[in-house]
Amino acid sequence: MAYNIFKRKTLSFLIVAAIVTAFFTATPLTVHAAIISSAAVKTTTSDPAPELTPAPNTSAATAPELTPVPDTPAATATAFTAEAVETGVKLEWPMADGDQFYRVFRSVDSGVEGISVTDFAINTLKYVDVNVKPNTIYYYTYAQIHTDADPWNDISEHLEFTSEEVAVTTLKEILEPEGLGVGVGKKHFILMKLNCPDMNVDGILEEIDPGRGTAPIIYNGRTILPIRALIEKIGGAVDWDGETGQITLKTSSNTVIMWLNKTELSINGAASKMDVAPIIINDRTMVPVRFASESSGCKVEWIGETEEIVVVYYLPR
Repeated sequence: MAYNIFKRKTLSFLIVAAIVTAFFTATPLTVHAAIISSAAVKTTTSDPAPELTPAPNTSAATAPELTPVPDTPAATATAFTAEAVETGVKLEWPMADGDQFYRVFRSVDSGVEGISVTDFAINTLKYVDVNVKPNTIYYYTYAQIHTDADPWNDISEHLEFTSEEVAVTTLKEILEPEGLGVGVGKKHFILMKLNCPDMNVDGILEEIDPGRGTAPIIYNGRTILPIRALIEKIGGAVDWDGETGQITLKTSSNTVIMWLNKTELSINGAASKMDVAPIIINDRTMVPVRFASESSGCKVEWIGETEEIVVVYYLPR
């Protein structure tokens, strides 16, 4: 009897073994495919989550970085024009061939060349003549400089051509700077344009923030710019206290104190306010042009059609 039981168990074991062997022999690809498919699903569902970008720093000391809109160059003037503006007379002329250095002449008599409005040559196509009287007719011409003066070799400046004259009557009132030694000498100007990194200083083109491309932009409805360039051009100095965020603008007649991200300011010790606070953009302290300039004794004019800012000032002796 024991033998029969052993025989039956052995037979059962052999049948099961045969079935298992047949299964793996007949369907190896199916089984492997199922394993591969399962692995693929697991790989897909276990991919790492995408990297997260750290949130920008929102501390009170700095404002989020803003990238100024690239400037779209305006079309070059096609004729010599003179326009009366609050700061004087704005002049513009077309580009000439060859070297681009010019002289502009002002006269109170028609047909007479008059005097050059600058001592040095002008290397831009725009100029604001701020040394004019109100309610007066002026006649302007411009000329391209062909050969610069060379007094060591007894060579005089040679002009290539002289334009037709244009006449303009100045406005009844001309903006006058209040500080920086009013009346001690000739007025000067700085002409800037929104989103343009260059400024025109008495007819000479130079960068506002050399090598960095910083330009005046609109922020909360106000024109802001890197204030150091402007204040140093008008003969002043800028001090910065990084711990307190205090900005001090010093000119020959005024001391103006502002604070980063605050609308309060002090002018020669007297408390005042502005509606847009200084901020930091791309590591540059940007201050509203109007408040900084007028608090420092300058006069400022906006020319809306061309998005230009004209700052008029006197330099101290």
